[in-house]
Amino acid sequence: MEKHVVKIYSDRIRREVTKLYGTKPEALKLLGDIENFVYSYPHDGQERILRVTHSSHRTEEDIRGEIDWLNYLAARGVPAAMAHTSPQGNLVEKVDAKDGSYFLVVSFEKAPGKLLGQGEWTPDLIEEWGRIVGMTHRLTKDYPDPGKEIRREHWHEFDYLRWDHYIPSDQLIVLEKCKALVERLKKLPCDRETYGLVHTDMHQSNLLVDGKRLTVIDFDDAHHIWFAGDIATLLFYSRWLGGADADMAEFVRFFLKNFWKGYEKENQLDDWWKETYHDFLKLREMVTYVFIYKKLDVNDLDERGRAIMARYKQNIENDAPLVNVDFTRIG
Repeated sequence: MEKHVVKIYSDRIRREVTKLYGTKPEALKLLGDIENFVYSYPHDGQERILRVTHSSHRTEEDIRGEIDWLNYLAARGVPAAMAHTSPQGNLVEKVDAKDGSYFLVVSFEKAPGKLLGQGEWTPDLIEEWGRIVGMTHRLTKDYPDPGKEIRREHWHEFDYLRWDHYIPSDQLIVLEKCKALVERLKKLPCDRETYGLVHTDMHQSNLLVDGKRLTVIDFDDAHHIWFAGDIATLLFYSRWLGGADADMAEFVRFFLKNFWKGYEKENQLDDWWKETYHDFLKLREMVTYVFIYKKLDVNDLDERGRAIMARYKQNIENDAPLVNVDFTRIG
């Protein structure tokens, strides 16, 4: 979390937030604070999730757009942790800060289960994962226009694509490569069968497993992009389980083979789109590179953090693929 947001997030705001949801600050259990303050809290003898978002990260229109789409999917069978109204009957509550900014608060269902362990990546589980992603892609095609009151960004509006705002100006090659990739992606065909509002972050850390059931959480990054880009995000994070390069490539083949079995039960995407995976993987690498510059003090990274940033920079400058796989040969 950015230092200026932490400073604004005072005890007074925490008291107001919890009062709106019938609880107290001491009852909150912090679960995460990278982009939002995320807590569990007691509600009618059970637990729910409370998310507090600063206006520098999302506007009220953004949050309403996220919640409207999330609840649309959940109402149609997608296993997702849906949002609930506050005691005042509002899906989104607003608490003003003294500097003129504000915090937006949403309560979510606390989904059962735990994060996916490495030994649990079975073919059946990955197939179900693919089915859920395919289901969201199918349903989003018929998602009605919610109007101007609420919205979600398109990929090219994403804050992390403001490269020159976060990446040092002396990294000329990185900045040129970022700009070139965006221009190349803008030339892709764009229609309701291939492009729409999607989760964009449905990787292993945003899935809870309970027996054979998966539940999707954290729709904070949902925005409009090509369906192929949504799938590439899963590859970006899941590929690390493969270990060394050769094993990583084999794991990606294993993952996609089973993923597609489930995906195609719900949605069809032309095989041609597999040719775009490398570009979408590179986009996610660039976004992650910017994310670190925005959220962390790069001058205070540990040895592992510095190594990651150096690798990302080298990969971007040299157009190095993240994984040596011919995606068109996986089916």
